[in-house]
Amino acid sequence: MAIEPGIDELRELNIENEGVIRALRRQRDAAETKLAKIENLVNSSHERVIGQDGTSGVPLEKLLALLDERE
Repeated sequence: MAIEPGIDELRELNIENEGVIRALRRQRDAAETKLAKIENLVNSSHERVIGQDGTSGVPLEKLLALLDERE
């Protein structure tokens, strides 16, 4: 005889799933925002992009290649 979950258990699982979905959507939105910032940087820059430490740089062509990989 199979044990079927009761309505309370199903509601609890549904609430948990909704929480997971919201968290995943927040992560997706944050990733899309970060990507948009990178795209804006690439589209507005004709020079090398300077690293956060102020000394290293990433060639613009490399950033463009990274963006192309996601498609």
